[in-house]
Amino acid sequence: MLDDSTAAIAHFETMSDMGDHYMTGMFPTTAPSWPIFYHLELRDWKTAAALQAVAGAPPESQTLTYWARTVAAGHLHQHSRHRPT
Repeated sequence: MLDDSTAAIAHFETMSDMGDHYMTGMFPTTAPSWPIFYHLELRDWKTAAALQAVAGAPPESQTLTYWARTVAAGHLHQHSRHRPT
């Protein structure tokens, strides 16, 4: 599923006539988001907790990765032992 969706996004990205100008900025944000939502939807907490932010991805995509890791860690009861002082 992930491979197919990644391939589809890559294909659409190469289509210069794919929609108007608003479609151009969609691909750098959407492509890194697929694995995040895929693993969260499947409740694959271990994989979601191990996700790494995609190098060069927009900040909002990187933030989404860290959010997903936090959600997964909560489900796995992997809370930080460090408490703010």
